[in-house]
Amino acid sequence: MSDFRRSRAILALGAVLLAAIAPPCAAQAPDSLLFGDPPGDEPKPFGRGFISLDGRHEYGLSLSPDGSELFFTAEKGPAGGPSGLLVTRKSHDGAWSLPEAADLRRQGRWEFEAFHSPDGQSLVFAGDDEEGKARLFLARRSDGGWGSPAPIAGPVNASDAFWPSLARDGTLYYTDIRKAQIYVAPLKDGAYPACERIGFARGIIHPSVAPDGSFLLCNSDRDVLVAFRSASGGWGFPQRLGPAIDTAQYDEGCASLSPDGKYIFFSRYDGAGGKADIYWVSSSVVESLRPKP
Repeated sequence: MSDFRRSRAILALGAVLLAAIAPPCAAQAPDSLLFGDPPGDEPKPFGRGFISLDGRHEYGLSLSPDGSELFFTAEKGPAGGPSGLLVTRKSHDGAWSLPEAADLRRQGRWEFEAFHSPDGQSLVFAGDDEEGKARLFLARRSDGGWGSPAPIAGPVNASDAFWPSLARDGTLYYTDIRKAQIYVAPLKDGAYPACERIGFARGIIHPSVAPDGSFLLCNSDRDVLVAFRSASGGWGFPQRLGPAIDTAQYDEGCASLSPDGKYIFFSRYDGAGGKADIYWVSSSVVESLRPKP
């Protein structure tokens, strides 16, 4: 099943999956469990037993630039555990809290795929509206955490949308669900008055843009891809990241970058029943594929 079809199936589950029962893992985790053994060119599971649990899908990981907050999305947690958009935060002693439902809008509606802006002051995410349609929301950092999210005004939300990503200049990238294509919306005077299709083939979705806008991670049905921006401002043809990441045995997708740009997080559907766990790998593969000047 493609990542696009999986995401549509997730939306159909709606609030049914918003359970608040904790999964059977430790109440907190040391920082070393998540980041103590970083990968090289071979991917490693991320947070096994704490973030990546047996018996559920996990995808869409975003770490805040200051390294203190982590969002990811989970579906069908074991023993009725929390599903949807989950968040864990690091305390002053370096321990990470048990992942719990983020419920950013405080409405109990389905939310998923939240990503920090490069400066950590904004958060963009997808969630269903009153009619159950997927829309994009934006929240701003406040003293107490995240302020009240608001739907992104303009044509961005004229159609069902998910997987938003922000470049440093505020440009928004996202997937139009109905068209199964990537769109871009430039920031102008604090708003997004226009959007346009990038031009990749239908079925290439889940855009994660580099902070400087120089490349874009995305995926097709089975593979994580990277596309580079040319000197003229256009996008090159998306290419696979290589056999260490894009395996013949499993589907891979839903890639995102660590705030420092050193690592790629992605989902590999290698669990029992084809469920996805989150992996991470050095981003050096991107530089090896970057076109030479």
